[in-house]
Amino acid sequence: MIQYIDLSVMVFFHGGAYIVLSSDVKPYYNVCRKFTRELHVIVVSVDYRLAPEQRHPAQHDDGIDVLRFLDIEENRSKKFPENPNISRCFIAVDSAGGHIAHHAAVRASEFNFQQLRVR
Repeated sequence: MIQYIDLSVMVFFHGGAYIVLSSDVKPYYNVCRKFTRELHVIVVSVDYRLAPEQRHPAQHDDGIDVLRFLDIEENRSKKFPENPNISRCFIAVDSAGGHIAHHAAVRASEFNFQQLRVR
């Protein structure tokens, strides 16, 4: 088994028009596993709240909340492998996830993260 150090973190926003699907449906689960395997990254798939039960901009709030969660060392030490490089974080999207990711990234650019760097 190959040991990787200093893995980048990919934050993935799934599609589904804000109203269907989730981060753990089989197609998105499989694509995230493929990203992990082929790109050698740690994938965080955002399970944002769905409409119409959760009105806009709840989904944008969930996106920035995930980034804030990742910025806290204690959260990462409990949930991640030993080797994430949080200063090399990037965002990937599918379909409607692009809109959410855009707004999360705009808000992230205005937030003073301690360690997280979104690229």
